[in-house]
Amino acid sequence: MVKHKGRQRRPLAEHFWEKIDQRGSDECWPWIGSIDTRRETWGCLP
Repeated sequence: MVKHKGRQRRPLAEHFWEKIDQRGSDECWPWIGSIDTRRETWGCLP
């Protein structure tokens, strides 16, 4: 078993949903996370 140093990563779903402005169920939910304009990164999460 490999031991990792530092803080543990949060679940991917938790990281994703904190970057979404979840308005009403009948509205758009805009992305509020950063956008990397230097290259194509659509759909990329750390």
